[in-house]
Amino acid sequence: MSRSWLKFGLLAGAVAILLVVAVVLVRGAGTGTGDVGEVAATPPAGPTATAAPSDPAPSSAPASPSAPESTDGEPDPGPGTTPPASSDEDDPAEEPAQPEPTAPGMEVPAGTVDEVVDDRPAGPTVEAEEDSAELDGGITVRLTGTGLQQVEAVGPGETTGTAVVVELELTNETDDPVGLDAAVVTLLDGADQIGLPGTGEPYNPFSGAVAPGDTAEASYVFRVTEGAQDEPFTLSVTHTPGAPTVVITGTAD
Repeated sequence: MSRSWLKFGLLAGAVAILLVVAVVLVRGAGTGTGDVGEVAATPPAGPTATAAPSDPAPSSAPASPSAPESTDGEPDPGPGTTPPASSDEDDPAEEPAQPEPTAPGMEVPAGTVDEVVDDRPAGPTVEAEEDSAELDGGITVRLTGTGLQQVEAVGPGETTGTAVVVELELTNETDDPVGLDAAVVTLLDGADQIGLPGTGEPYNPFSGAVAPGDTAEASYVFRVTEGAQDEPFTLSVTHTPGAPTVVITGTAD
């Protein structure tokens, strides 16, 4: 009798152990929190969410400011940024040659300090007859008086002494006024030296304009070479640029 109870007890203990093991296995395999026998519901299939990218590691360098946008919608390069080279730029090897610094059609000849420059050709001249010359168009230039006179130095480069004084007249028989502000009068003395012009008394040059039918008067003063005061001199009168030069030969009386 005792052996039968012993066998029954061992068998009951084994069954209990098996039940405990089965419960543990079922709970470990289950996904829900329900009872052991409850089957976990399978969620419906749907779109799979994409995992967000992990944040980049922070950089120790300060972030550069964003480039401002230009008016055409493209970002302008920031300060210190080298703009990209344009595709339209010409190849440096094909750049056109720089023009010469001269006017079109003008050549600048080379020269040296020892080179002698030819004199500019003289303009047209008209020889006076009896101290008077009439130019084409109605202009008459006349030597009306000469003399020697002591003059005082007034302007820079002038000297005090005996000078040749010449008196001139210009008559305008044209239909228009004639300007005389640019009139030029020179003297070559008997020693073939250019007379030094003076501005002391009685110097009174041509100036202003002479009206049609009127006559303008002028006086010029020239210091000449010592000993040549009494020699014949040659007077040249150009009343306006481009006009013929009247050449008059005279002596200082």
